[in-house]
Amino acid sequence: MNKRQIGTQLQPSWIFQHGADIEDEEGTRYFICQICHLSRAYHKGVYVIGSTSHAKAHLRKHEITKPGVETPDTERSQSTIQAYNLVAPFDHEQYKKDYIDWIMLEDITFRQASSERTTNLMINGGPLVRNLLPHNAGVVSEWVRDSYEARRKQVKDILGFSKSKINISSDVWKAGNGYDSSMVAEACH
Repeated sequence: MNKRQIGTQLQPSWIFQHGADIEDEEGTRYFICQICHLSRAYHKGVYVIGSTSHAKAHLRKHEITKPGVETPDTERSQSTIQAYNLVAPFDHEQYKKDYIDWIMLEDITFRQASSERTTNLMINGGPLVRNLLPHNAGVVSEWVRDSYEARRKQVKDILGFSKSKINISSDVWKAGNGYDSSMVAEACH
């Protein structure tokens, strides 16, 4: 229980049954996901508490929702997913990889990638997509970071098998387009 609630009628949010409410020296409050913390994924599941929507979205990834509130995965949608899966098996990892590639190659913002319009567009491909698509930009950002780390290791392994020297050139400049934009170019050969 938070000290603000002691001696009052205020009830803590249900999310705090699944995580901690901590405060730093400046008075900023954070939600720390218990599942992520116990699995030593310290960089995941930490959200500033301005509202509880980010923490709720994160808990949905662990299939945790507010008690008594119906989740999107009702029996009907589960049977639809199972029927669809009989016709065309769904590869979650490949779809997620293609989704991240689309975001990066098409310069899609994280907000656009997680918008309701994008979700509606993609679920026309089948009911399995709705369960995979992120509910907010933070999830997309996390996916891109995780993908970057995985691909960085792949590139490092590939470069480790190189039989010759690899030269890396860099160029950094400030764009003269009226915006305060800095540019970086890397070339490897």
